Amino acid sequence: MEDNSSPALNNTLVFLTAFGLLVYSLLVYLPLASFPLVFQVSEAREGVVVNEILRSGDFILPLRNGEIVPSKPILFHWISAVAACLGGSCERIDEFYLRLPSVLAGSFMLLTTFLIGAWIAGRVAGLVSALLLLSTYGFNRLTLDGRVDMVFSALVVAVISYWIFALRRVLEREQNLSHMPNKDIALMSAFTGLGVLAKGPLAYVLPSLIILPTALIYFGWRGIKDLFRPALLLAVLLPLPWYLLATLSGSSSFLFRHVLFENVNRFFGRVDKAGKPFYFYLEHFWSQVGPLSLVFVALVGFLIWQKFASERTTASGFFPGGERARYGQILFVFWIAVFFVFFSVSDGKRRGYLLPMLPAVSLSLGVGLVESWRMLHADKKVRIRSMLQDGPWSKLVAALPLTIIVITASFFVLPIVPKFLLSVAGAKFADTVVSLGVALSHRASFVLVLFVALSVLTMYFLKRSKEDGGGAITNLGLVFLLSNSFSRLCQSWIGTERCYSWLQRFCVLGCIHAAKRLKTNFHQGTIR
Repeated sequence: MEDNSSPALNNTLVFLTAFGLLVYSLLVYLPLASFPLVFQVSEAREGVVVNEILRSGDFILPLRNGEIVPSKPILFHWISAVAACLGGSCERIDEFYLRLPSVLAGSFMLLTTFLIGAWIAGRVAGLVSALLLLSTYGFNRLTLDGRVDMVFSALVVAVISYWIFALRRVLEREQNLSHMPNKDIALMSAFTGLGVLAKGPLAYVLPSLIILPTALIYFGWRGIKDLFRPALLLAVLLPLPWYLLATLSGSSSFLFRHVLFENVNRFFGRVDKAGKPFYFYLEHFWSQVGPLSLVFVALVGFLIWQKFASERTTASGFFPGGERARYGQILFVFWIAVFFVFFSVSDGKRRGYLLPMLPAVSLSLGVGLVESWRMLHADKKVRIRSMLQDGPWSKLVAALPLTIIVITASFFVLPIVPKFLLSVAGAKFADTVVSLGVALSHRASFVLVLFVALSVLTMYFLKRSKEDGGGAITNLGLVFLLSNSFSRLCQSWIGTERCYSWLQRFCVLGCIHAAKRLKTNFHQGTIR
């Protein structure tokens, strides 16, 4: 039985929105792909491999400096090398072509996020989710980083998102997984196979952590059995030729590097001598999701309070919206939790490893907020009137031209700034993307004040939502715009994760304090 609780999709509007989102993401990132010069080892390592492909013509196993087996599979380097040749740089790549695969993959991830969000809860929810992802620090940083992580993560996200879509379609038709079309299995297998070509066998593991448990929960062991069919072999057959040829070219050193060292040893703790604690991601999750981390934590706290207020007892009752929207939110939260635990258990930890989880965070936020907004204002005309008449939205209209001016000005300023200046700024602050105002870089307190202001606005809007029937939730749009601008300014002016390490501490301490106050007020009867 079809679920009609979610908004009907206008395919033309969805296509136009997706196209506009693609154009916007390319306009944002392509002008920045050349800045700064390569100064990080991680980028330089991949650039050497691409240059070796262009120099020697070896597209199978190009050795770094003619001696060292590459640490990552070949898909990223193929895309970069082909793009460089098409762009007339067949002798040696520059920063733009080194980072182009990440920019394209980032745009693909944005489109995937929009499409699954639109199908789950309507076009507005999909667009909000994609824009939230676009404003996160972790996504921005790796979209402009010449490494394999964004290409790999985009493919993993595509597999999981399509599984969420295909599984729900089977459930709505009251069928079992044996009725899932072979083309759906083949498409997910193709994305998985490309993921293996991007970063190795981890592409088999991450989607399986979501697909197998959900198939087991909804259909039992028979559901898992129904998934194993010939179309699944595409995930193996697609990367197999390259792995065989590379093994023949690199003998045992290739297998050791790609299979044992990069996958088995990195998970079981034989790579990082110092090692990182289990709670590593509890510290660094906030910086990668920032500046949305304050909204994420605030919304979770708000939903928990709503649960106490309305005495909701089931997971489906905890999330707002219709059946399909609740289904999506449950799986998005499951996606976040499973990946968080998996990466925490692994001994090899990097902040960038959280990238495949960021779309789930953005989707859970986007769908949850839009569905809450719809529930609080059932009449569309009332929603629009409330949005326009609410006080803070007048500030939003006033802030919009300034935001457009700042973003547009960067396109004209960056090309005339000498690259070596941007590189010096990058080397000084370690994790820069671009640097427009190096003079402001020592004033991190300015950034902290902005973050505090955003946090206060968020908590204020959520508090007001109880007093005015929830209308203030619509004002969170102002916070999202400010957050997006804040993220851009951080990357343009400050260009460092140092400020985020301070901000995450503030966010955690602030949320602990807010939770204590909420608990005290609840017991005193001031919250009902």
